[in-house]
Amino acid sequence: MDKDKHHVIVVSDDEEIAVPGVWKICTNCQGDGYQALHGIALTAEDLADWDQEEFQAYLEGDYDTPCPDCNGTGKVSVPDLTKLTSAQRRYYREVQYYMAEDARISEMERRLGA
Repeated sequence: MDKDKHHVIVVSDDEEIAVPGVWKICTNCQGDGYQALHGIALTAEDLADWDQEEFQAYLEGDYDTPCPDCNGTGKVSVPDLTKLTSAQRRYYREVQYYMAEDARISEMERRLGA
């Protein structure tokens, strides 16, 4: 990922601007860059079916895969909101809130079979 990456963000109903990115620790993998078994959580029941060799391989990270959010780097570029005016930041956060709300509703509908 290019360190000088710019993010085009919407800051009003009719304005988009490009702001520089800043590096943040990836929240998906907590900066590790990898996740076990594609992020699948295993239960004790799942692990009971494994032999000692498979379990040891799991503990040593043999089944780990690169984090899809940061592509294994442990960091992501996010917009530097300090480059925005306070009005632009407010609008940007409001847009982000409604986008997240839409995503939550879509996920609930998907789970209900819609």
